[in-house]
Amino acid sequence: MSKLFNDTRIYLKDSDKVRLADYRARIVRESNPREPCDNEDLVFEKADGEVPAEAIYTWYFAPMGVTFYTTPERCKKMVSEDPSYWTQKKLEEFAKIEGRLYRDWYDGHVYGYIIEKWDAKRREWMTTSSLWGMYGADELLMHLAEETDGVNIPVCVDEEDMKYEFDNVEKKVNEFLAQ
Repeated sequence: MSKLFNDTRIYLKDSDKVRLADYRARIVRESNPREPCDNEDLVFEKADGEVPAEAIYTWYFAPMGVTFYTTPERCKKMVSEDPSYWTQKKLEEFAKIEGRLYRDWYDGHVYGYIIEKWDAKRREWMTTSSLWGMYGADELLMHLAEETDGVNIPVCVDEEDMKYEFDNVEKKVNEFLAQ
């Protein structure tokens, strides 16, 4: 896994390091990502009206003016049937994670990546695989590291401004590899 991150910098796709490579991983911002609550593997739901009485954790997402809640039934369905798993601390962790997902969606930090191979005959990059719908740099790097395990390829972005969104990529990568 760590071979992907021997060089933790993110390059522009037209830089020499990327241009001369046989393979590249290109990070792309999603232009019209689904809201996090559209994904069924999350334990929160939007409160269209009143929050149900059985809700065990609620939080209000101020910029959107939306309240979310989760219930014991939904937690069991999505994660674990074991009642000892659902401590208040665990529920608060879920709330923070889900709040961050929604913040990433709201701020436009939803990405995909494309693994491409250089076709010398056609003189163009050809897609070998891709993955979409990742919220924030952490999730993207985790999936990218899993997919490219054992292959050292440069990671690049299309536009200069996206590089700044990944300024802390070295810290994020090191934290991920330390887990």
